[in-house]
Parts: sequence; C-alpha cells; structure tokens
Amino acid sequence: MITILSILAIIAYITTFVLIVVRFRGQLHHTQHKSTVFLKLAWGAGILLHALILYTTFMQVGSVNFGLTSVISHVSWLISLLLFYTIFKCKIETLGLFIIPMVVISIALPLLVPETIDEVHFSGGLGFHILISLLAYSVLMFATVQSLLLAHQNRNLHKRKTSGLISTLPALQDMEALLFRLIKLGVILLTVAILSGVVFLDGSFQRGLIHKTVFSIVAWLVFSALLYGHIRYGWRGRVAVRWTLIGSTFLLLAFFGSKFVLEYLIT
Repeated sequence: MITILSILAIIAYITTFVLIVVRFRGQLHHTQHKSTVFLKLAWGAGILLHALILYTTFMQVGSVNFGLTSVISHVSWLISLLLFYTIFKCKIETLGLFIIPMVVISIALPLLVPETIDEVHFSGGLGFHILISLLAYSVLMFATVQSLLLAHQNRNLHKRKTSGLISTLPALQDMEALLFRLIKLGVILLTVAILSGVVFLDGSFQRGLIHKTVFSIVAWLVFSALLYGHIRYGWRGRVAVRWTLIGSTFLLLAFFGSKFVLEYLIT
C-alpha cells in the first residue's frame, strides 16, 4: 500500500515540477490561468498522497518512526505544504523547482535505502515538543532555500540581468520581506522547541542529546542575531543570506547530521 502511494505521490510531484517548468517557459502562455489551476491541483494531490504515506505508516506501526529517512520525509512534506500555502499569497512557484526534487527524493528514500527504526510514543509533552521541532526545522529550511533564490536574484539584478528565472520572481524587497518573516516565525518556533525540550525531555544535556541541544541553541543564536542585525543595522542581501546559511548548517548538524552518524555510521 505504501509503495503504491509513494509511486503516485512521486508522479504527482513530477507532474507539478513539469508544469512549473512549462509555465515559466511560456509554452502555455495562451492558457496561463488553466496551467496555474492544473499546477495547484497536481501539487495538492502530491501533498495529500504524501500525507497518506505518513499516516499509513503511523497506523501500521502504531507509533511515529523518527528514523532518519522518516524524519526527512516529514520535514520535506511540511516544507512542500508551506510553499504550497505561500504561492497563494506570493508568486514564488519557481521555488518549487528546487524544493520538489528534494520532496521526491525524500519519498523515494525509504523505498531504496534500508530504513532505520526509531519509534516514538507520544506521552506528556513529548508530542508537542516533536511537533514544534519539526515545524521549526521546516520553516527555517524553507527560509534557507528561499534565501538561495534571493541571493541569485540579488546577484543578477546587480548585473542588470532581469530575464529568465529572475523575471518570474516577485520584487527583491518582497523576497527579502518574505525571508525575514520566515526567519522570525522559525526563531519563535525554535525557541518553543528548545524550551519544551528542556521541560519535557529527560537529560537534554546528557550524552545522546547534548549535541542536538547545543547545535540547536547555536542555530537559535545565529538566527536571532540575524533578526537583531536586520532590525538594528538594516542587514539584508548577502549578509542575510550568509547568516541564514550559517544558521541552517548548525540546524542540519543538530538533527539530520547527528541522526545520520548515530543510525548509519555508529549503529
């Protein structure tokens, strides 16, 4: 069942990817409205099928598997959902050209790579901590991908190149405003995640969790410093992108890096 759902979800996402490419190449310029509708339908179908995969896995096991491949799938689904919601408010469908391949890989990984099992039974505030953590990672990873697109836009505008990919993006100011809204939301969620981890997890600073806690705090400090610099000193452009990439690197090390080492190298 999960294999069939995975194949259908991959087909839906690939269809979405193709529609984005076709739409912005102007091949369907005379039916632009219909192409947008088809794009959103395909994307919505991919998100729904992806959600069914996660739900079916949960129902079969009776708990949430937080092995590396499963976590990647959960985070990629949330990022896809965030972008899908955002395109109704901001014309950044182009970002799907970078995010959708990542989502497809995350769905295919459990089918190709031996999956590690790390079952988690929600109890007390553990479920809240996990949910907030996933949301924080997803929002900030979304911000990271968007910052790379912003850097590309900024570099080309300085060279006075406004054709191709750049022509499909909103104004530079709107892209920067979106980036800082995402980072602000991500910092709030990460703050709650760190505090809830201290409250609901036994031994947040003990062996096995200390690396995750420390890297998460360092990432929080980097993103918070970026927000302060933006408000106090007007940081933007390359400086904002650089700090975003540094913060996201620590965030990746906090969760994905540590899980990879523990599950695939040590174990």
